[in-house]
Amino acid sequence: MEIEKNDFNWESFLSIIKNELGESVFDTWVSPLCFNKVEANILYISSPSQFIKNWVVGNFKDIFTSVLQSFYPSILDVEFVVVSISDDNNVLDNSNTYLTQEVSEEQTGSRTQLVNSSLFNTFEVKLNENYVFDNFVVGGSNEFAYNAARKVAFEDKIYFNPLFIYGGVGLGKTHLMHSIAWHLVKSKSSRKFLYVTAEKFANLFVSALQDKNIMSFKEMFRSTDLLIIDDFQFISGKGGVQEEFFHTFNTLISQGKQIVMSADKSPLSLENIGERITSRLQAGLAVDIHATTYELRMAIVDQKAQSLGVKVPKDVLELLAHTITSNVRELEGGLRRIVSYHQLMGRKIDIDMTMDVLADILKYSNKTIGIELIQKKVAEHYDIKLSDLSSTKRDKHTSKVRHIAIYIAKQITQYSLKEIGRHFGGRDHTTVMYSVDKIEEALKKDMMLDKDIKLLINIIQKS
Repeated sequence: MEIEKNDFNWESFLSIIKNELGESVFDTWVSPLCFNKVEANILYISSPSQFIKNWVVGNFKDIFTSVLQSFYPSILDVEFVVVSISDDNNVLDNSNTYLTQEVSEEQTGSRTQLVNSSLFNTFEVKLNENYVFDNFVVGGSNEFAYNAARKVAFEDKIYFNPLFIYGGVGLGKTHLMHSIAWHLVKSKSSRKFLYVTAEKFANLFVSALQDKNIMSFKEMFRSTDLLIIDDFQFISGKGGVQEEFFHTFNTLISQGKQIVMSADKSPLSLENIGERITSRLQAGLAVDIHATTYELRMAIVDQKAQSLGVKVPKDVLELLAHTITSNVRELEGGLRRIVSYHQLMGRKIDIDMTMDVLADILKYSNKTIGIELIQKKVAEHYDIKLSDLSSTKRDKHTSKVRHIAIYIAKQITQYSLKEIGRHFGGRDHTTVMYSVDKIEEALKKDMMLDKDIKLLINIIQKS
């Protein structure tokens, strides 16, 4: 049996792998891979280099195999093969690859090669085609950074140098960095740019030293009009790399070239970064991206659902926006997992499916919910005294409400049975399990109770 690309849902498969590995690891090692074929119950995946193939096989093959067999049990194994660009022009047709905007008319597909620079062949940077300004949802927490990034992208004149965008994980820093690069590509600007993560900058520097090719490294980084460096905190404590960056930074600034950087902390808060560098960084504009609000998360997840071309019920979007509050990346990842499960397994997208598929994420996201809050909301809902939940009262109504409160605590918190029992008048773990079993059995027969508990969970998560 041979399955063509259109018959194998490669994009959905990749989205699950991305959730397993995390975006940073995925972008570095998995993004360059492409679907090859399925033949004789084996999935073949193309790698653009032996280096990437060896790393993926050595570190991630078990994950690929596990995910594959979860959704395609008829496919027994996965094999990685090295396919160069000359062998297969479609190797990188699933996304776009750019290092600089020196694009020749001979450019094939969406891949742009550096001119006369074999040093960079293994470390090509991929721009996420979804990370453009038009797809960036703007709110009060990120508006300043958004406008500053657009200023750099849309105008040749330098207003602040460097532009330093900082904030927590998954709040949109990389999205803005890619958006700047994409604007230059799509507008066919005459400005040459170089986008690179700080990790790749360090790796390239070490490789250049080992290969005695340091002059090519210096020429490449110091001849660009716009240098974009993501995740700058990575070079913390790396003295040699910092020294090289310092000289590259000074050269570009003195030549009137633009620098844009991102990090997880402000310049003054970065640890183990030389004072000379932090001093230079403060001369530009440092702007932070704050944590998202519910309204912004709702707008983000709604837009993402539309971009995926799948109709997601409003109550599901609300559940995601209310419960996954740590960062946008995790929020979008949760939505992608729901959509992928729907596409691969054919199950309708609703609250039940969402809570099943995202049980791990939702439980983690709700770990800060206190049992006191659960008790308060359940007592209010069933109109009993809060103290009754911890009392020895055993009338039918009170007992049932107590069982419900214990059941909800078990479902949406990470407290142990012993801890839950302690909050309900010092009951032991066997009593807690009895309550949980009692409600689980009742839910099989009582649809109204099922709706009641889901409503209560929703109320508690929104509180």
